[in-house]
Amino acid sequence: MRALHTAATGMAAQELNVQVISNNIANLRTTGFKKQRAAFQDLIYDHVRRVGAQASDQGTILPVGVDLGGGVKTVGTPRLMTQGTLSQTGNDLDIAIRGEGFFKIQMPDGTATARSRWTRKAASSTRKATRCSPPSRSRKTPRG
Repeated sequence: MRALHTAATGMAAQELNVQVISNNIANLRTTGFKKQRAAFQDLIYDHVRRVGAQASDQGTILPVGVDLGGGVKTVGTPRLMTQGTLSQTGNDLDIAIRGEGFFKIQMPDGTATARSRWTRKAASSTRKATRCSPPSRSRKTPRG
């Protein structure tokens, strides 16, 4: 039964990996999208035979140990914050960030602190009877 559990954890991890890759492909042309990568970690190992243990009655020594793994678990799906391709939009109000950083935007209800949102997409436009106010470009403020 242990082998089935180990295999099942590996299949579940691979399924998640395929889902993350599929999501990356589906959003390939989404402005400001940051791809993700699935990160995994080994589960605990059971040391059946230690390195240097006697392997036979004749005194043969094991050069490597015998370890049985318990499977794999997902650690997370971090975003890869690499620079994407910049493209011309033809809109004079569109702005972009080259390198690190985010635009801090204000939510429609006017709050800017507790409900701040962060984005790398900054497509702006003018509307009837309103002024254009593109998202302000704040200093590099750590998220989190």
